[in-house]
Amino acid sequence: MLARGGVMRGNPHQIHATADRTAALSDDFWNDVETLRRDAEQLMQSDWTGDAANTHAALWAEWVDSARQVTTALSNDAGLLHQAADSYTATDDGSADAISDIRLDM
Repeated sequence: MLARGGVMRGNPHQIHATADRTAALSDDFWNDVETLRRDAEQLMQSDWTGDAANTHAALWAEWVDSARQVTTALSNDAGLLHQAADSYTATDDGSADAISDIRLDM
């Protein structure tokens, strides 16, 4: 997050926690979508036929594809959040190492 004065700040632990939560929510959402998809397919293959069923099936397939795209985006975002947190940690560790190597001759 860009703070006042153009300084970047981030809490790697909180970023990782957010990434984990995002990934878990994505997985939960996809599991729910899969359950609904199976139920809808069973209905449309056995108990519901005709033009209305065919129209619904096409729209349902589009909806499932859109849900798949959402879960993919959430999963990708979670991965990028983990990368950002790792970068913050690596940069912070590198800065700490550089500071500890400085010798002051007074």
